[in-house]
Amino acid sequence: DLVVDGLPDEFPVPRFAASVRPTRPEPRTTLVGRHEVVDTVLDSLSTTRCTTITGASGIGKTRVAIEVADRIDGGDGETGVLWVDLSGVQTDAVGASVMTTCSVAQRPGRSPVESLVDWLAGQNVTLVLDRCDECLTGVAELVDAVIGGSRTVRVLCTSQRLLGLDGEVVHRLEPLDTAAATELFVDRAGAVGVSDLDRTLVAEICEQLDRMPFAIEIIAAGAAASRLDEIRDLLAAGGLPSMASNSALARSVARAVGVGIESLRPIDRERLLAATVIPGSFDRSMFAAVCAPDADAASLTRTLGELVNASLVHPDPSGGRAVFRVLDPVRAFAAASAHEESVRAASGRLGEFALELSEQVAGGLRGAEELRWLLALERGFDTLRFVFDRALAAGDIAQAAQLSTQLWEWAFFRYNTEYFDWGRRLLAASDDPDDPRLSRVHGVVALGHWFRDDFDATFDRANDALRLERSFGGPFSLPARLALINATVFAGANAPPADVFEEAAEHQRNLGEPFYRVNVEAQNAMMATWLGQHEIAERRAVRCLKIARSSGNPSSIAYALWVLGQAIEHDDPERAEHLLDDALQQARDVDNRWVISLTQTGLASIRRRTTGPMAAAPLLVGLLEQLPRAGHWAQ
Repeated sequence: DLVVDGLPDEFPVPRFAASVRPTRPEPRTTLVGRHEVVDTVLDSLSTTRCTTITGASGIGKTRVAIEVADRIDGGDGETGVLWVDLSGVQTDAVGASVMTTCSVAQRPGRSPVESLVDWLAGQNVTLVLDRCDECLTGVAELVDAVIGGSRTVRVLCTSQRLLGLDGEVVHRLEPLDTAAATELFVDRAGAVGVSDLDRTLVAEICEQLDRMPFAIEIIAAGAAASRLDEIRDLLAAGGLPSMASNSALARSVARAVGVGIESLRPIDRERLLAATVIPGSFDRSMFAAVCAPDADAASLTRTLGELVNASLVHPDPSGGRAVFRVLDPVRAFAAASAHEESVRAASGRLGEFALELSEQVAGGLRGAEELRWLLALERGFDTLRFVFDRALAAGDIAQAAQLSTQLWEWAFFRYNTEYFDWGRRLLAASDDPDDPRLSRVHGVVALGHWFRDDFDATFDRANDALRLERSFGGPFSLPARLALINATVFAGANAPPADVFEEAAEHQRNLGEPFYRVNVEAQNAMMATWLGQHEIAERRAVRCLKIARSSGNPSSIAYALWVLGQAIEHDDPERAEHLLDDALQQARDVDNRWVISLTQTGLASIRRRTTGPMAAAPLLVGLLEQLPRAGHWAQ
């Protein structure tokens, strides 16, 4: 060693040239659907010191970070970025791991973190810390020290959780939108020689995969071995196919999900595993009922917040309400950790919730807040379908019968033929033709057959409903009577049986709800209209509208407006047209397709006579768009 008087004999560790800096992974595929996110992260790094890309495992955090790093370096990989992969690194080894990756020697008397901070001081670089989940506390300590020790170093982290540092800017990745997900599938399938794909079918598969990039890439890579319809059916039958199980990416995601689950408090872990039995989205009330039945509001809020922060539950704000979802890749790997007894208990609570939800929605749709309950049903319909399928498979006739009949009015008004098929499937699965619990099911199925213009089947199912009701003590079936009345009228046969008509009216009067009173008054008014008793028809229709307005139910109001318009059309077509216009708007506001069809028919009739056929044409085109969707071709 050479020592010269007046010159220092101790020097900091030499800074390494850019050529020996750690290199980031090279992108092997094109980036799809994340360019706006990359731009946003770059903007963030230009103004803040610490940025975290977060989101569920497999959602593409590392791929976005690679693209950001590539943009910072200008594509040459020579300057500006230090990339460190922290997968498998323990919390107390973060500093040493980063030092090793960056080829930094530990200085005497200084810790690894301190040595790294000294080395970074004054450098204008972006330190990318990828896959921080297993050592998050250590990463937070390192980043805090680096930012405090240098004003020129920026840090970009990828993690399922936030670091929790002051000034940290977070970018949470969402699943791809449908267009980008489809494009990703097509691109990755093209890489294995599969082209000319049916994009509609591809989009359906991507939706089944929650539009998660990792799952899409795995399935697309296997597209050469299976037809798209086979992949779709396999996914519908129970999650990711076997082609995904041996994928290195799938194993990586499984490891990351496992780390995230293990980091939870036991009570939060238990509630997450219970949430894997919920097939689709859920709100706080469903989560509470199924996953945390004994939790208070504060505990429930804390758990949901923790699961969202850990990127194990995905938040999906919808219509001003907080809605959540366990993404399918997380569900698939998390469910494997659940205890069978706990899953069985959660499944039982899910069934109870579905029954209660169907009953609440059915009642709510008849009240003043019809639109709110429509949205609730839209959010919960996947759950109802799942529980019905499960009950049918288990032979639980009582549960399946309730779920397939409770919402018949909604299915009738919205032309939802799928719901009528639930009852058909239940009847096909039953081996007891005299089971009285199925009387309402026969009635709802009869109504579905009427929608499809199958009058013979309508009469058969409706009469079966009445037989089970009258001879075996089954519950009263209003749908069976409505199906008989409608089929008799539309088939051009004689007038509906008087006893059936009166039974339907008396039953609705006894129910006492304004919704049903409107129906009875409407039927009486229409009967008078058909008989040419115009003054009586108008008087009854006015009474009908008064009851409807007092109920506040939009469908009832729309129906009553149509009834009044029909009653006065003979004497005052101009006023009738205004009433039908109002009815049409009310019905459209709540997507009541039955009343929409009635009013469009009435308006077309009036305008054909008062203005001319061309004025009626747009309304008739609207009918042609509506009715075939219900199978109602004969209309």
